[in-house]
Amino acid sequence: LRHKLQQNMASKGQNNPQFARLSHLYQAAALLGIPNDTKSTKDIDTQGLSRFYLHNFRSVARKQVLRVDSPIKRTICKRCESLLVPGVTSEHRIENKSKDGKKKWADVLVVECKACGTVKRFPVGQDEHR
Repeated sequence: LRHKLQQNMASKGQNNPQFARLSHLYQAAALLGIPNDTKSTKDIDTQGLSRFYLHNFRSVARKQVLRVDSPIKRTICKRCESLLVPGVTSEHRIENKSKDGKKKWADVLVVECKACGTVKRFPVGQDEHR
């Protein structure tokens, strides 16, 4: 019983090879996802390669039933699977649609992907209300 428990804990831990694979895919996508104007990368579609790595990242996580942290998930567009970099590949703004913006706890972070136009909304300022 103890041996099975140790195996189960090791399979869910950060030392799992699948976590290493996910980390490598995400880091490669992040490195290629930020556009730059160097001559060596003009011939290569780095945005497309970044999307390919993020597609693999999501499919591996789904197939292995691994939980991806929320801060990581928030940097990936669900529609086109591009990396959401503030000011570069996405636009971030805070909206408050309460009456005259009086309710500070009703603030919402709106992230819009510049590649496909998908909008994601995340609540912010909820801690002040509670």
